[in-house]
Amino acid sequence: MTFKGMLDSDMDIFFNTDEFAETAEYRYQDAEPPTSISVLTDFQADLETTSIGQRATGFIFCRKDQLADEPKFKDTVTVFSKKWIVDKVVQSGDGRAYQLLVYRDARAILSKANK
Repeated sequence: MTFKGMLDSDMDIFFNTDEFAETAEYRYQDAEPPTSISVLTDFQADLETTSIGQRATGFIFCRKDQLADEPKFKDTVTVFSKKWIVDKVVQSGDGRAYQLLVYRDARAILSKANK
């Protein structure tokens, strides 16, 4: 088996929902209905503080061949019944997968001066 064949085989295992992956719904901003895909997730335990507040963040990994187009900023991914918003897209070095930096629950921090 070639190295490319081994990578394809590994991806089939990792993105198998009976093994490691979860089923998610990917929705492009301008498209209906959502696309069902398999994803790997890595959600952060701590909230990220931004210039305007706090938000939950994480990474979602998905196969390129399961999406009709490239993921874009502000697309959404629903996994574990929670909607995550795409903030940044990174394509893997071999072009087979995307790493999506996602966030949810963005909230402003109100200072005591604003009360």
